[in-house]
Amino acid sequence: MSPDYRLEVDRTGETAVATLAGELDMAATFRLEPELERLTRGAGVDTLVLDVSGVEFMDSAALGLLIQTQQRLQGEGIRFLL
Repeated sequence: MSPDYRLEVDRTGETAVATLAGELDMAATFRLEPELERLTRGAGVDTLVLDVSGVEFMDSAALGLLIQTQQRLQGEGIRFLL
């Protein structure tokens, strides 16, 4: 994991809150994608909240991942809040 990128996850009931901080560049995006999939494929998650208030930089790869994640979750019936 890039030293400039941090992910903390808190789960309460059926809601997973992923708090991101640092820089989301292409390298971080490749690491983040499987983490988001793991979170939402777990049993009983019906909402994913992605807190990006601590993100200092986001490139187009990271933005693309957010859009892709929203579309995937919508298809799976999982709410996605940013």
